[in-house]
Amino acid sequence: MSQGGKKDLVVWVADRTMEAVVRALLETRTHSIPMRTVTFDVFVFPGHDPQARLDGAGILNGFIDSYEHGVLMFDHEGSGAEDISTEELEAGIDRELGAWQGKAATIAIDPELEVWVWGPSRHVAEELNVSKSVLDTFLSRFQKDDNGKPVRPKETFEQALWKIKRPRTSSIYKSLAENVSLDQCSDRAFRKFCDTLSGWFPPDAGNRG
Repeated sequence: MSQGGKKDLVVWVADRTMEAVVRALLETRTHSIPMRTVTFDVFVFPGHDPQARLDGAGILNGFIDSYEHGVLMFDHEGSGAEDISTEELEAGIDRELGAWQGKAATIAIDPELEVWVWGPSRHVAEELNVSKSVLDTFLSRFQKDDNGKPVRPKETFEQALWKIKRPRTSSIYKSLAENVSLDQCSDRAFRKFCDTLSGWFPPDAGNRG
């Protein structure tokens, strides 16, 4: 607990899968971010991405007396602001968070959370209980972006789950967040999330790696 009885961090996210990922990262992957262990809470917007975009700053501002830092996280896709860049979207919301004096940040994931899933890590194939070669063959059917990830990451992940007859649950995302290699994820929003947390909560001598 920080001085004054405040917790270190509050994170407001757009859905339960995002909540599962954030919790897993903050509970089990602080050494990989890297950052020190923090006291935190994660809350979910009932109105998902559109509410996060429209009301997120106002809601997060209401927590300024209880937390040292705040993060607002949602998917760019489905937010209702797809006509502007993620950087413009984040900057506009960050201005509404001015009362935090730089201690709050907006993370708009482009296009959506599943872009963090896809990467060279073997853990995706292991989580889906298929071989890496089978997964690579499946992914070859989909259009890729400049980083070699599916252009429609959520739809691709859902189709992969459908193919193996597995429901889409938060536990899948939690497991991936606990196991995938974070240093191989070059996604802009993910790197911003990690870099922001590292800057706010630098790792201590016993929490590096």
